[in-house]
Amino acid sequence: MTEKSIQEIELETTNRYIVYDADSGDMLYTHETMREPGSYYGEQDPEEDAVVEMARTEYDERNLKVMKAPQGFEMKPDVTYSIDTYSGEIKESTSAAMTFREFIKQPD
Repeated sequence: MTEKSIQEIELETTNRYIVYDADSGDMLYTHETMREPGSYYGEQDPEEDAVVEMARTEYDERNLKVMKAPQGFEMKPDVTYSIDTYSGEIKESTSAAMTFREFIKQPD
């Protein structure tokens, strides 16, 4: 059996779960399941409740919902995403608006 170093392992995303604020539509957390290309088995998909609980540690005061992203959905750098709370669709914006997470991380 050949050992691979962590730098040699390539992974591909099989599914992406998005946790968002049900009131504002702010996308707060994403969870990806991955596997090695060509392999049959990958990380088992978590239950949606488990994904919400992972996010709840950081966003306990918010009304959280989870959705599975459409197959093939890729997040682009420098694009802000939100969820349309009426239709449940992912919206993208190139505005320079600061996300809640960025706002919290600002120095005093």
